[in-house]
Amino acid sequence: MSSVIDELYDPPRPRRAFSIHALFSALSWPARRWLARHVEAVAGERALLEMPDHLLKDIGLSRCEVSYAIRHGREGLEA
Repeated sequence: MSSVIDELYDPPRPRRAFSIHALFSALSWPARRWLARHVEAVAGERALLEMPDHLLKDIGLSRCEVSYAIRHGREGLEA
């Protein structure tokens, strides 16, 4: 019971707002470039994985090749 009373008199402090801009600007240029490319790759991979199998087949990919194709290109699949 004392914990409820303690919370009423000492409510939790609000967290600071997270600023992705502040985090991004604190990174070095190569780290920012890597992060931007990684975020873009993850978004592209997610978009392709949401496609049905017959559409992936039309563009020459199977579901297991999507991740590799996003990061290395289709040329790497043909070798």
